[in-house]
Amino acid sequence: MGGADSAEVDIASVDAPTDMAIPLALVVNELLTNAVKYGRSPYRVTLSGHDGRLVLTVSDGGLGPATDESPTGLGSHIVRTAARQLGATLETMRRPGGYSVELNVPLHAAPKNESLDR
Repeated sequence: MGGADSAEVDIASVDAPTDMAIPLALVVNELLTNAVKYGRSPYRVTLSGHDGRLVLTVSDGGLGPATDESPTGLGSHIVRTAARQLGATLETMRRPGGYSVELNVPLHAAPKNESLDR
């Protein structure tokens, strides 16, 4: 079952606390799942650290959602909630080579714990 689909992964070695790593893993899972489901190859995941920040980018060669389409699904909610917990900014970009979502996380900020006991 060989195909033309490809995935590129470029992950820097970064020391992050578990409270940060778990929401980051959820974000990667949701964004990559959506890229494979709705986008097209090549799929890319990059994580870099510079200037006290982590930058996570997930991209694909597709066009992304329609410009008038507001993301309302569970995956979008998970990504927005994780970004908020991390004190991160979330940006979507349409470029000639495809669509990408970038999460910019300050390393010095402790993740905001959202208690389930409300």
